[in-house]
Amino acid sequence: ANRIVPYVDMPLQHVSARILKSMRRSVQRDSQKKIIGKLRQIPGMVLRTTLITGYPGETDAEFQELYDWVQEVEFDRMGAFAFSSEPGTLAAELPDQVDQEVKQERLNALMQLQQGIALRRNRALIGQEIDVLVDGPSQEHAYVLEGRHYGQAPDIDGCVFLNFTDGSPMVAPGQLVQAVVEDAGPYDLVATVL
Repeated sequence: ANRIVPYVDMPLQHVSARILKSMRRSVQRDSQKKIIGKLRQIPGMVLRTTLITGYPGETDAEFQELYDWVQEVEFDRMGAFAFSSEPGTLAAELPDQVDQEVKQERLNALMQLQQGIALRRNRALIGQEIDVLVDGPSQEHAYVLEGRHYGQAPDIDGCVFLNFTDGSPMVAPGQLVQAVVEDAGPYDLVATVL
């Protein structure tokens, strides 16, 4: 049986060459693009990344470059954080620390962009059958179970809320079930067990 799922988490942090160099990250934009292109050739691939806004010295133009790049790449999943200065780190000592309000505005803009991308990509799953690993009773909805399909890592991505019909089988946590996607938000899916 195939034991590897097509889900890759690449914490790329940024796309600006100057900022990546300051972060001491060797994978520059061209390399990122090549890697992403190769991964996207794998059927069903789900790509996740983590980005940072407001790294010391990040200019409006460099943030715009990051924003445009996220719009172009369309990651399936993305986390982003406002840079946090940790005492004793090299980045904490860098000049041109970005104002907290600016960092947060940039973070909000990036996450709003990603929500639209994720919603569109999730809605493309409506009507499709997916395999769902059942986690257990939903923390959010009574009488509903929740689980995850292979493109949802535990605790960082959304989940699948599972509905049942009269003909649905009984299921238990740890079971893999087939379900058809009925609805989708930017993070979570709603599906009915077949």
